[in-house]
Amino acid sequence: MEQYQPDFDHVGYLHDLIRPERLKLTLSKAQIALDRMGLLWGPEAFDAIAVRGVSGLLVGPPLAMMLISAISQAQKACDHIRATKFEEFTKETA
Repeated sequence: MEQYQPDFDHVGYLHDLIRPERLKLTLSKAQIALDRMGLLWGPEAFDAIAVRGVSGLLVGPPLAMMLISAISQAQKACDHIRATKFEEFTKETA
């Protein structure tokens, strides 16, 4: 039986996040970078990972699982374009 291969259609910067085979490498690189900055241990270690947007939600949860860390989703204080589109969408579908 042939394995399903999705046909991804996404912006270029998501290449390393949306494709599972690339995400593993991205997560490994993120862990190494955080370790080198001393953010995984010692006095500068963080207690949780905060993410924003869909891109953050693609990489944040698996990274938090790898690091056994809490995760939080943050929203910009003012994002008129997306907020307006969301409000219009919810009004139309309600």
